[in-house]
Amino acid sequence: PPVRDAVSHILRAPFWLAQLATGAKSFRDNPMIGSRCLNRIGLHAFRRRAADALGRHRRRLLASRLGAAEREAFDLQGFVVRRQALDEDVFRALRREAEGLRVAGPEMRQGGTVTRRIGLDRALLTSLPAARSIVEDPSMLGLIHYAASYAGEPTFQIQSVIAETDGGRADPQTQLHADTFHPTAKAWLFLEDVAEDDGPVAYVPGSHRLTAARLDWERQQSLTARDSPDRMHAEGSFRISDADR
Repeated sequence: PPVRDAVSHILRAPFWLAQLATGAKSFRDNPMIGSRCLNRIGLHAFRRRAADALGRHRRRLLASRLGAAEREAFDLQGFVVRRQALDEDVFRALRREAEGLRVAGPEMRQGGTVTRRIGLDRALLTSLPAARSIVEDPSMLGLIHYAASYAGEPTFQIQSVIAETDGGRADPQTQLHADTFHPTAKAWLFLEDVAEDDGPVAYVPGSHRLTAARLDWERQQSLTARDSPDRMHAEGSFRISDADR
């Protein structure tokens, strides 16, 4: 009933308001984040600018944790590539550990893509010395922290991605997108070569920078995101179409 809905909104309003100062991003689930009126006067643009400014400030504090060359590469293009990142003996040991691991793990299907993950928690890492040496490597952590602009503890997984045909259903991860409005980081250590037909990671160089054009595009998306038929777009993981590129 309308009265019950109105009371529910009033009771939940302080919670929705408090989320504005957090990493909450769903335009669909928070009426304030998704408000066309508030976003027309600049709510999303303000949160986006504030997150960008805080991220740049925190990166300055974390800059000493990685070398100048990698820092400059990230600042320019938004990602860093380490080729032959491990000693050969460590790499071979890591492959043996991963290929010999027999534990249960969840899997997720999106379109024709199946993703399987095994979480590397502290208990499991005690039996995986090569994996533990990488997870605890200060150089690796320093790079992840800088990219994320946050010195928290990352989560690590062994991940398998299996691409299959599925009657035309598209994998939403294959469309260029930003996971969220604030700095975040992901890192992959590949155990075998990835060819183009394997579906390699794609990234738009420089897309981490908040340019005037990017901010204007995000502001336009914020006006309609809550009503988008694309669930992930409506939840704040903006997808970009070919027409917008």
